[in-house]
Amino acid sequence: MRKLDGKVAIITGGGGGLGSEASRRLAAEGARVVVADVDMAAATRVASELGDRGFAYHFDYRDEKSIKGLIDATIARWGRLDLLDNNGTATTAGDGPIETADAAVWDLVYQVTMRGYVLASKYAIPHLRAAGGGLIINMGSDSARSGDLQLSAYGAMKAAVLTLTQYIATQYGKEGIRCVSITPGLILTQTARSYIGEEGIAMMESHHLTPRLGIPADLAALVAFLASDESVFLTGINIPLDGGFLSHLPTTANLRRP
Repeated sequence: MRKLDGKVAIITGGGGGLGSEASRRLAAEGARVVVADVDMAAATRVASELGDRGFAYHFDYRDEKSIKGLIDATIARWGRLDLLDNNGTATTAGDGPIETADAAVWDLVYQVTMRGYVLASKYAIPHLRAAGGGLIINMGSDSARSGDLQLSAYGAMKAAVLTLTQYIATQYGKEGIRCVSITPGLILTQTARSYIGEEGIAMMESHHLTPRLGIPADLAALVAFLASDESVFLTGINIPLDGGFLSHLPTTANLRRP
């Protein structure tokens, strides 16, 4: 028996590089997976790979009706919900230093990355309760745990997601509803490889404690573990998935050089 047999999962951003790999892994472990994305073509492509375990749904985190529709469609299709993976996010041009902050940019990132996670959780919780318990995963980022020269709105909203995780875990834990956040560092999707380039990849490798950088399968494996009954005592925490990128002194890479 596979460890996720009988479970139903929603993966938001399921058509992207990280969400698609998580969708495949969960389906391989026996779950039925709703691949939800604003890009319906991408969602359909991934869902088609999953056969009768996959279901594509078009939704937009900026639209509350769309979010509720996603949850309702999941219940109509498969009758239950065990996992909500709040994986979708928004990064956008213009998200730079605070001095140049654009209210429209901050509003967009807030709508998708914070407000969207809240509303998806709101509509999922009654169905997780009805299933006897379940899990919400909120995808954070290393940008939530340290400052940078850009992506100010993104980092701030991802930091808020970590606190949201604790509130959900606290309020619904006694009902068997867990909530965990994950803060990935650099995960080498095709998109990440294209904008970082080989020089950037080499630079990032020097600042990691692991022999290689992260790949989508690393995140998918963690999501599958958290979704399983093997992780039932984990809740209200953040799990960094960054190869130790933020766990050492900034001088470490320089000290390693010959």
